[in-house]
Formats: sequence, structure tokens, C-alpha cells
Amino acid sequence: MRVNDLKSLLNECENPALLFYKLMPWFFLERFTTDGEPKKKEVLEEFFRRLKYKNKDYKSECPALEPSVKFRVKTAYRLAIGMGYPSLVENGILLHHTYGLPYIPGETLKGLARHVFLLSLSEFLRGEKRLSSLEQDLMEDKEPKDMPPSFKVVFSEFEVKKPYQTFQKLFGTLNKRGEIIFYDAYVKNPNPEELFEMDIMNPHYAPYYQKDELPGDWHNPTPIHFLVVKEGVEFEVCLSYLPLNPTDIDESLLELAKELLRVGLENFGVGGKKRKGYGWFEVVE
Repeated sequence: MRVNDLKSLLNECENPALLFYKLMPWFFLERFTTDGEPKKKEVLEEFFRRLKYKNKDYKSECPALEPSVKFRVKTAYRLAIGMGYPSLVENGILLHHTYGLPYIPGETLKGLARHVFLLSLSEFLRGEKRLSSLEQDLMEDKEPKDMPPSFKVVFSEFEVKKPYQTFQKLFGTLNKRGEIIFYDAYVKNPNPEELFEMDIMNPHYAPYYQKDELPGDWHNPTPIHFLVVKEGVEFEVCLSYLPLNPTDIDESLLELAKELLRVGLENFGVGGKKRKGYGWFEVVE
């Protein structure tokens, strides 16, 4: 790529994902480096300076099927999702490859709802079974004899009847799909200037983590800057009901899926650093 072409792309790029993952490494190839490593703060500051977005074709929900249920949630604190992705600043962020905006994958939401279901059933059984063995029981072709007739979702008064049949309808098994479709959750406001901000981790004992050296107060902190989604950013969560048997319709599955997601997003969160409060949401009706 020629330098002039690179400069033109940097000045005209309207996709945050393309700018962050593809163009910024080119731009900083020979700039702002110390001992061969880019200074993460300067990289992010330059990213924010060039950040803009004018894609008018952006839509906040998946158009494949008309969602049966939609509800909005907003970040109760910062969202750090996709931190394991390699990037110029070491920690990455999950950005849509087409729109370039942050989103929550549908499989992440489905996994969260599944976890809340299993945890609720385990709490009802007073921890008699580990989550892994409980999940295995629910995936079997024949219902276990010790399965209770019903239980309540944790942090909720929602009652789940026939746990074995309900679990298989919601999430499916190795032999059949689930009947609830969990779409990717997209941001409602596609203005990147109101989406992103710079965050910092400040480990104090870098030699201890990197070598066989004991931690000590004489070690210097090592600031690590990374990109996150701001607090107060709204996402739209969409669900659809696609029954396997048209003669066996159970609309309560949608209500249960929504309640499981509400409990999960408000009390467990998604993404990284959840124990620090990252990735928790508030439901906005």
C-alpha cells in the first residue's frame, strides 16, 4: 500500500473496526514507539481523533426474521467485550466486521440465559448436583427421575415448569435445535463519539507476573490503556420463536428467555472484567 493511499484512507475511513484493527497499525508503524512497542495511550488518542461514522445503512437488529420480542438494555458501567482479540494496544474489542460498531453476539446471550437457567435449577436443588452434571442430565434423551416439577429463576419470581422439556425447547440438544433464536444485540445509537472511551489497567507487580520474582513495593506500575464501550450506551436485544412442531406452540418460552436474559444481564454481565462491574446492564423498557 502506498503512503498516499494510506493517508487518504485514514482521513476518510468511516468504519471504526477498519480504523482500529487495520489502518492504525500502518499509521503507527514508525511513530510513537518505545523499545519497539507502540505507546497505547497515543494510539487510542489518535484513534479518537480520527473517529467518525456516516453509514446510513446501519440497522440495529438482524433482518433475517422479524423478532418476536425486543427490549433495550443500557450499560450500567463500562463494557469490555472482545479483550482477547489481538490489537495494536494489546487488548482488543469486539467490533462488527461490516458496521464497525460494538455488539453482543447471539451465542453469548444464549450462553448467558443457559447459565442462569442451570444456576437457578441448581439453587433449587440446593447444590446437590454440579452444574456440569445437571446440564448433562437435561441433555439426555430420557428425563431423569429426580428432576423437580418446577423451580424459580434466581433474583426473580418467574416460575419454570417442566424443567427438562423447557430446557430442551429453549436451548436444544445435540440432536435438535432450540426453538428460541437469540440475535446479536446491536447499539441503538451508531455515533462512535458517544460509544467509546479509553480505560486503564495498572498492574503494580509486572516483574512478578512475567518472571520468577517476588512482588514488592519497589516495582513500578505498568499502565495499560485499552478501548471500552461507555456507560449508558443502549443495546437492543431481539428474540424470535421458531417452534419445531407447529401444533405445539408455547409462547411462554419467549417470556422465559427474556426473563433469563434480564436476570443474567443485570446480575452477571457479559464480556471481560465482570467482577469489577464491567459488562453489567440495566433494562430500559
